[in-house]
Amino acid sequence: MGYTGAKLKPLFSPRPAKRAARKMAVRGAEEFKRNVVQNTPIDDSPFPSREPGTARKSWRVKPIEVLTMLSADTYVTGVETEDPVARYLEEGTGLYGPKHKAYIIRPKDPDGYLRFYSRKTGQWVFAKQVLHPGIHAQRPLATGAAITEHQLAKTLQVELWRWKHEQELAGYRGYD
Repeated sequence: MGYTGAKLKPLFSPRPAKRAARKMAVRGAEEFKRNVVQNTPIDDSPFPSREPGTARKSWRVKPIEVLTMLSADTYVTGVETEDPVARYLEEGTGLYGPKHKAYIIRPKDPDGYLRFYSRKTGQWVFAKQVLHPGIHAQRPLATGAAITEHQLAKTLQVELWRWKHEQELAGYRGYD
């Protein structure tokens, strides 16, 4: 037999639950960003084409969007970047990317040469064009999401305990 006493709804304000849900969304998104950043590789070539760690520094937490469905609020957030290299790190390129095909690289100046440092020979190489095999996907976003999902309960426990404590106090005082 179910509970047949007085109504419980008037005893509790929805505000602490909404505050807790928003804080949990923020905390979860920040943890997601930390995990993505930690799994974004840093270019370790001796002569990088741009500052090492650029992709890693570009990740940010998306602003929280509140969606109301069936009279309940849902807090939606995540991580994002505008760095075009992040897509290549996530999907791979060339033989290892979506097209599974090597690609030709040519210099910007048609009369110029490509110049790159070969790790195999330890020498500078000059060429009119190169058939590049591509790079393997590093999947920082997918890896960060998997780690965050695995650790989410532990990450949000502080906010859950705070909300629980507020609700217990509300039951004693008639919270609002």
